[in-house]
Amino acid sequence: MVLSDHVEQVLWDQIRSWLHDSDALVDELMAGSPAARMNDLQKEMATIDHELGRLNKGQRNVLKSIATGLVDLDDTTLANLTRFKTQKEKLCQRKNELVQVIMNEEERRLKIDDIRSVACETLDRLDDLEFTEKKAIVRALVTQVVVSGRPPAGRATAVSP
Repeated sequence: MVLSDHVEQVLWDQIRSWLHDSDALVDELMAGSPAARMNDLQKEMATIDHELGRLNKGQRNVLKSIATGLVDLDDTTLANLTRFKTQKEKLCQRKNELVQVIMNEEERRLKIDDIRSVACETLDRLDDLEFTEKKAIVRALVTQVVVSGRPPAGRATAVSP
């Protein structure tokens, strides 16, 4: 026979450890978010900046060539200038999208830090909760407690749902 006090304490200790491991929970939540690929987004931003610089230089060179009379403003030159403009617009649009995603991710990180801070304050008071509040937490996190065999005196383990 196992006294329920021992089972309750082991169960409560297990629940506290799950709740205190907020980093694992945050990592799980962030796995599918843009934060997981923030490095890739920043590399793409650098590539876009490089391409915009290259396009601007090409456009300036064509315009200088026209201005100095080295090249006539024929259909081919006009098509090149139009292509430069279109590519620049597309790159600027993508850059704006990336800036928005990165800004949203920064806001999300700040919110997660705030939530983590509040969670730590709350977890510090976890043991001071009333029995009914603890019972609600246990029921939310544990679907089944299986007690088997004869554990050494005072030793038992809780199983995650």
